[in-house]
Amino acid sequence: MNALASVLRSKQVLSKNLMTALAQELLNTFDALPNAEQLEIALAILRRLVNLDFPPLTDDDLALNAEALFLALDEQEADYEQP
Repeated sequence: MNALASVLRSKQVLSKNLMTALAQELLNTFDALPNAEQLEIALAILRRLVNLDFPPLTDDDLALNAEALFLALDEQEADYEQP
């Protein structure tokens, strides 16, 4: 598992603890759908998110995301270098 996936999974575990049972049920149902349907639903959700007013990211948020991205890229690069 690459570093980014590991970070995302750890955040998923944290967010699962904070979610309502209904939200978790929705995610479980989403996970059970075929890929084509997951894509349709994801696009519909993303269209709705455009209208939400999100607070700006903090410096800590940016640093953590950058670190996860660089770790994932380093691992991907190492995978390409292996014979």
